[in-house]
Amino acid sequence: MSVAGGSASAAAPAALSDAATPVRPRVGGRPHVIVISGPADGAGKTSLAAALSVALLTHGAPTGVLDLDLRRRALSLWLNRRKATLTTRPDLVMPAAATAPPGGPEHDELTAARDLQLFIDALGQACEAIVVDAPIGAGPLARAAHKAADVIVSVTPESAVEIAGLFENDEDALPSKRPSRYVRMIWEATMKRTATGDPGWLLVASRGLSAEGGEAVEMTRRFAEARRLLGAGPAPTIPEDAAWRRGFDAGLTPLETDSASGTAPQALRDLIIALRLPALEGARLAI
Repeated sequence: MSVAGGSASAAAPAALSDAATPVRPRVGGRPHVIVISGPADGAGKTSLAAALSVALLTHGAPTGVLDLDLRRRALSLWLNRRKATLTTRPDLVMPAAATAPPGGPEHDELTAARDLQLFIDALGQACEAIVVDAPIGAGPLARAAHKAADVIVSVTPESAVEIAGLFENDEDALPSKRPSRYVRMIWEATMKRTATGDPGWLLVASRGLSAEGGEAVEMTRRFAEARRLLGAGPAPTIPEDAAWRRGFDAGLTPLETDSASGTAPQALRDLIIALRLPALEGARLAI
């Protein structure tokens, strides 16, 4: 296991270095685990995980990130590029980080849950929030993260096809009101948390530039109806445009690029409010 640039065995995680940039000291207690998930690739999960970690740091919550997408490692790539950008942008905040090694055949569900807890404990030494990039199909560690999360944020492109994909099809290949396999997995993972009144699961729409006017209004209505039917909590629409991708390639986020969409800061602020993060309870949020 690698934590904040160092390495240690899974049985003895290393203490975090000063890679985190907390605005105020860690106040104790279990870190809040936020899993960024989704039923399909290409929806903007990793760019949202990166932007959310920076937004939380900006608001004063010491934050770490954990990359469990063992195939793509896109969040780890973003972190490496951000470290390089620090040489010319020393004002950037840097989340603490942990990277999971590829799991072998022996990495069963029980072992994955144990190893995940080691990651959480290591990052939790300095962090009050941990943002996890964990596509649910990425293996035992990703599935363990969904079960351990305080809240799961599912990112889905804002389109009729993707909304239909949250439900099973009936005999006529038309969407029914029965939840898809992905949704059932989310329900199982969040059952205990929703029973306690925690948000548990937020369904975020990722909107491209092509959606505007009446089409955007209709997609917003359909997403709201899908959330109601599936029991997902309300969440803002995230603009997934070229500005997000350009910033990502430089290790930046929409909060730090001149060409970023003007709606991105507000969307991130609204998402943080929806997360109900204990570390920011009562804080005045202004990105």
